Amino acid sequence: MPTTYTGTIAAIAGHPLSGLWLLAFEDGRICYVESGTGVRALARCFGATEGTGDLQEKICGQRIVYSVDEFGVLMGFTPVDEWAGPEISDEGLYEDLDACEPADRGAIPVSDADSSRTTE
Repeated sequence: MPTTYTGTIAAIAGHPLSGLWLLAFEDGRICYVESGTGVRALARCFGATEGTGDLQEKICGQRIVYSVDEFGVLMGFTPVDEWAGPEISDEGLYEDLDACEPADRGAIPVSDADSSRTTE
């Protein structure tokens, strides 16, 4: 079940070939970030140049709204000043995807029961 929080980035650590990096927040929360697309998205969002070592400098202190999956892996983020969604409490916003129909959340049905549906 995805959970959405707000937090100020305190540190990021990892190695490009490790698969997952660790993103730490000032409130003590942590999440994992995919070493390819996730780290690249953070770098581009905050003006870091890949491979130059300025990632830590550019993202620390940035406040973001971020969602993690049930394993603590970052699913997505938005800088707080660009967030247009609902207010998020310190405890987080828990999304109950089981209560939604697949079409309600933009998913393409994969079960046999939904095989009559098409996506055009």
